[in-house]
Amino acid sequence: MVERVARALYAVEANCEVDWSTFWWTVNSKKHYFGKARAVIEAMREPTEAMLAAGMEQLGAEDIWPDMIDAALLP
Repeated sequence: MVERVARALYAVEANCEVDWSTFWWTVNSKKHYFGKARAVIEAMREPTEAMLAAGMEQLGAEDIWPDMIDAALLP
């Protein structure tokens, strides 16, 4: 998940679609975009009121959601 978000951030900042099959991360760009991606994912750790209102509380997601985000942050 971290790499998916990092790639999306790169594509947005580069203002282009990237052919990921031929793209090679440099060490510095990988650190840079992976760091940004982790921050973005961490910002989603707590579900919003709107998420809970959309039915997530029925699934117990207010307790599960942070664990899911933590799993997304694993290497």
